[in-house]
Amino acid sequence: MRKIVCLFLVLFCMLGTLPAIAQEQPGEGDISREAAAERALSFFEETFGFSRLEWPTEAKEARFAPGLMQDGQTMENCWFIVLKNEMPMNALAQVHSKTGEIVCWGCDGEKNLTDLYAAIPGLAHQHFYHALPESGEWLNPKALYDRACADFSYHSDISMSVLASDCTVDISYGNTDYIGFLPEVERENERAIQFFFVAQVPAPAREDNLEISDPVDRWTYTVAYSLPDGEILSQELTMNYAPQPLRSNPLKQ
Repeated sequence: MRKIVCLFLVLFCMLGTLPAIAQEQPGEGDISREAAAERALSFFEETFGFSRLEWPTEAKEARFAPGLMQDGQTMENCWFIVLKNEMPMNALAQVHSKTGEIVCWGCDGEKNLTDLYAAIPGLAHQHFYHALPESGEWLNPKALYDRACADFSYHSDISMSVLASDCTVDISYGNTDYIGFLPEVERENERAIQFFFVAQVPAPAREDNLEISDPVDRWTYTVAYSLPDGEILSQELTMNYAPQPLRSNPLKQ
């Protein structure tokens, strides 16, 4: 549950709507806001290959607060730095307050800093947890996306054509011992990719929506695949926020 809470914290922070939380104050041994912002900017500049001289970038928001560390449990203070420029870029870095380590980072999928997921429709956000893919070819994101859609369709009985037109997706990539993957994952230090789908689907007639005009059901599906072998590490299905059972698959994943 802590991992999921931290994931939503990341999303809210990226959108500039981070809710009020009990903030700490930097103390002895903590790096300054300016140093954390510089660390985040240097990281994105190096990782994504843009020049701050060509695209001046500034920290639009900086929060100093507890953040989950790589074991998914330990709470230690971090700087949460939101960077924006006219590229346009909208990116978040979580910077460890003592070491300056980039614990996790993410960016707005509509303003991609990478082309790793360019072929994926409905992309809302992308996150990277302490790792980048070796290459787009190694990651093969479109094939994994198609598989995730097929798995979503299989478990929910929603047709692939409906999902293709009424779905948004968040994609997370990184090490399984960092945040971003479902909590039952026990394997550590493994690369994985996670898809989080949201689909608004016309609802069938039933007692709880007979009086609603044009009712819809909100379906979500989260699935994490190990890389490079493609094993399903974890998955979860909900309808209108209520957990739904997963169908058994006669074929070994």
